[in-house]
Amino acid sequence: QKETRKVTFEKTGSGLIAQLKEYEELKRIKPRYNQPKGKLFTHGLYSETDKKGFVHLKINLIKKDAEALITFNGPESGASFLQKISNEIETGKDNVDTHNSEIKEILTAYSLGKRTLLLRDKGREIGEQSVIFIKDGEYKGYVRAEPSNK
Repeated sequence: QKETRKVTFEKTGSGLIAQLKEYEELKRIKPRYNQPKGKLFTHGLYSETDKKGFVHLKINLIKKDAEALITFNGPESGASFLQKISNEIETGKDNVDTHNSEIKEILTAYSLGKRTLLLRDKGREIGEQSVIFIKDGEYKGYVRAEPSNK
C-alpha cells in the first residue's frame, strides 16, 4: 500500500475493450509490480499436414520459429474458434483436395492478414458503441462513439 500512488476504475462496456485498455495502461504506466503479461496474444493457430496430405489445425503457444495463422489471447479462445470452424466444414472428409480447400477458405475468411478494418463492440451505455481500429492486421487503438441521428 505504501507504494500505491493511485487506483483508477473505468467502465469499458465489454471484455475485449477491458483487455485492450488494461494492456495499453500497463504498457503506458510501467508499474513495478503489475507488469504486462508480454504479448496481448499468447496462442496461435498452426497447421500440420499428415502423411496422406490432409491439413490439420491446432492451437499452441505462439512459437518464435513459426508464424501463427491466427492469434488468440488464450487457449480457450483458440479452442472456441476451432470448434466454430469445425462446424463449418461440410464436405471433404475423404478427399484431400476438397478438405484442404475448405480449410484454406475458412482461414482466409477469418484471418486479418494485412487488412485494415474497424470492429464495432458494445459501449459503456445504451446507445454507445466501441470501435476498434486494426491497420495492416495490427491493433492500433479504440474509440467510443454514439450513433449520429443524421
